[in-house]
Amino acid sequence: MKNKALGFSLAGSLLIILFMLFINYTTSPGFPWFVYPVFAVLWWPLGVYTAQRGGVKFITVTGSLLTIVFFIIVNLTTSPGFLWCIFPIFGVIWWPMSVLIGRGHAKLYSILGFALITGFFLIINLVTSPQYLWFIHIAYPAVWWPLSVFLAKKKTIRVYSLIASLLTIAYFAGTNLSLTPENLWFLYIVFPLILWPALMYTKKQAGSLPVAIIGSLTGITYYMVLNIFMSAGHPWILYLVLPFVWWPVTIMFGKATKKIAFLFISVSVFMLYYSLLNIFVSPGYPWSLYLLYPYAWAVIGMYFGLRRKGFALSIAATLITAVFVSIMNLVLTPNTIWAVFPIFTILWWPMSLYFFKIRNRKQQSVA
Repeated sequence: MKNKALGFSLAGSLLIILFMLFINYTTSPGFPWFVYPVFAVLWWPLGVYTAQRGGVKFITVTGSLLTIVFFIIVNLTTSPGFLWCIFPIFGVIWWPMSVLIGRGHAKLYSILGFALITGFFLIINLVTSPQYLWFIHIAYPAVWWPLSVFLAKKKTIRVYSLIASLLTIAYFAGTNLSLTPENLWFLYIVFPLILWPALMYTKKQAGSLPVAIIGSLTGITYYMVLNIFMSAGHPWILYLVLPFVWWPVTIMFGKATKKIAFLFISVSVFMLYYSLLNIFVSPGYPWSLYLLYPYAWAVIGMYFGLRRKGFALSIAATLITAVFVSIMNLVLTPNTIWAVFPIFTILWWPMSLYFFKIRNRKQQSVA
């Protein structure tokens, strides 16, 4: 019975192919359109054979080859001046590659996947715009795949952090020097990228106070030098001083940082510091008001969240949002009253909690 089904599918497919070829030749011999139905028809015996004997691996390999040949033929017969077939072929190749080596061969799969992605976009780059090698911007995130598979483990995590940091610095440095060599902006991200492997190699000392103090002073010094030599006109280093200082401060207070009192103190210090910077360093625009909103959310989130008071949190958040957007409305665009829209939206939060939770709970307790 199985052989009959396979033989019938082969004979039927051959009959259909010959019929389509005859129609194509007699009606429009100038264009081989018969390849389109033939491509679909060939899946019939292929599917029958796979169901009987072939298995998943057979259908993926033969099906992929059939699809690739189909797109190549269509490309060469319709528009040979541009090899657009590489786009669907790129997607088709992932099918057999995933089935054959995807399971149990994560390292090999990551390497081949990275090579496939990089090679594909390199070809596109060279064909469409060889004057600029933009494929690097795709190769950079793609290389993190095999890098993570090989090294993102407990035993090799330090080596992983070092290689990843150096790779990222090299990528941004190359992008900077190729596009905007007059402005060395990549230097601003070098310190945090170096800090990551540095802290990893300090092992258990990474959370100690001496490491925090050294890291904080190093960061302040590094960005101060950048401020002096790259943009001496504005002391933007002052905006970074407090976060760097607060690093050893949080280490010094230890478990006390988990208390609500420390959060209130931190919020007050940050708001006061940046408000003074806003007034004396950049008084042209009240940007410090924007910091008040997320800080207020942090406070009420900590206070009501620890006490599991969701309804009270919704009321406090609504009031804070209403006050904040109202102030922004008056400061930025006093002639256009747009604050009513976010206020209207957030009012649904406490209202929904009241009618669907608080009120139902009260009715159930009365009943």
